[in-house]
Amino acid sequence: MKLISATLVTALLLSPVINASQDHHHDESPEEHAKHAHESHDHDHDGHDHEHDKPKYGGIVAEAGGQHFELVINGETIALYAEDLPHDHDADAIKIRLTILQGKKRSQLELQASKTEEHRFESAITQQLKAGDKIVAMVRSPKSKPILVKFDVAD
Repeated sequence: MKLISATLVTALLLSPVINASQDHHHDESPEEHAKHAHESHDHDHDGHDHEHDKPKYGGIVAEAGGQHFELVINGETIALYAEDLPHDHDADAIKIRLTILQGKKRSQLELQASKTEEHRFESAITQQLKAGDKIVAMVRSPKSKPILVKFDVAD
């Protein structure tokens, strides 16, 4: 089972996601492209500033399953903010496993719900992360399908 899981994670990280039915707008400006990207979201834009791609906590932002996530690496702690999870979720029932890929080295961490911040899941981390490392978060909730979120560590 671990081999299948490792193979799946590796395949997801190494293969680009291609949607042939999507118009890619290769010849437009970044502003026009961003406008089209926001049009494809499945949520209402009224009443908020729509700054999803900017880090709120100084981390790495990613979107998966129509939800926004932010991974924050701060010294000896790693945290995942999952603010789009419905408020009726019991934080302790949500299970998050991080798979950290550093070249050929692979390790895993289980994140726990924060006792002080809602929608924050955290763990101690002993290894040093560097640019080029990849992290995949598997978010499991009893009320929805599992979500895979991919993060690339930058400088």
